[in-house]
Amino acid sequence: MHARVMTFSGAKNIDDGLVFLREKAMPIVSAQQGYRGLTASADRNGGVFGILTSGRLRPTARPAGRRWTGRAKRPSAYWAAS
Repeated sequence: MHARVMTFSGAKNIDDGLVFLREKAMPIVSAQQGYRGLTASADRNGGVFGILTSGRLRPTARPAGRRWTGRAKRPSAYWAAS
């Protein structure tokens, strides 16, 4: 079993982020080979949004020439201040 955790700080619009996750991201994530589940949690007062995905297979490798920097970029305008 493998897990991937993504944490977004400074989230201002949690509800719209959840809609984006449910309608746009879930169909893509759940179609991945080995997918087992996804859970999300939020601290509205602290502006933190977390996503945990799990699967039976190791996550796919990053494209050649790209290194993990330890920080994820915001995936959409939903996470920015409205």
